[in-house]
Amino acid sequence: MTEFVVVIGIGVLLYCFWLHSYIASTNKKLIKLEQDRLKHAENRLKWVHEKQIKIKNQQIDLKETQQNLKQDLETVQQDLIAIRQEINRPPVANANHFLPLLSQESKQVLNITVEKLLDIYQETPQLIEPFIYRVNLVFDDSRYNVDSNLEISHHGKFWAIYLAKQGHLLLPKPGAFKRKASWQELRQTFTITNEQLTQDSSSSFHVLKPVILEMSRQNKRWKLIDKGMISWETIILEEV
Repeated sequence: MTEFVVVIGIGVLLYCFWLHSYIASTNKKLIKLEQDRLKHAENRLKWVHEKQIKIKNQQIDLKETQQNLKQDLETVQQDLIAIRQEINRPPVANANHFLPLLSQESKQVLNITVEKLLDIYQETPQLIEPFIYRVNLVFDDSRYNVDSNLEISHHGKFWAIYLAKQGHLLLPKPGAFKRKASWQELRQTFTITNEQLTQDSSSSFHVLKPVILEMSRQNKRWKLIDKGMISWETIILEEV
């Protein structure tokens, strides 16, 4: 009996020792598992933090890129405006000694006085030709009656020109009224003095005052407001 009790006691002790070892081993495994989970969580948190920093940097880069694109767009728009202005800017006449007198705003604008215009017209009319419109009087269907309007015509006998301060003016096209048959139109637009000199082959007309016009349709039609004045003068030839 005593031996049986001893055996039972030893068995219980062995079981307790095994149970204690099992519990200790299990706790160790649980602790290791928790440590691994904690490490994984820390790594995950670190990855999320790095991701947030990366996203923030990307947002900063994106913002800078957007700002750069906005600046580039504004630059391109300004370049386009400059290009359009350059394209729409009219060419300047090739008359270097005359350029300081010209307005650069429009091809058809001259920034000179009427007196200067008439001087140039009498001496070197080709200088103002790049700034004129060739126009003709408007006839009715009978081709005899005319109204007070002038229209653009490639074969126009008159020059319409615009001065910056004096407005729209009209001059006879040089050489267009050599024949008397065309003087009807000249009389419709100008008051002629000394007309008796027209019988003299050595005479020619001198424009004293240009016709005053008013534009009724943009660069296509003008209305006669006030007649100009022409004087016939005898050309005195200098002896050589």
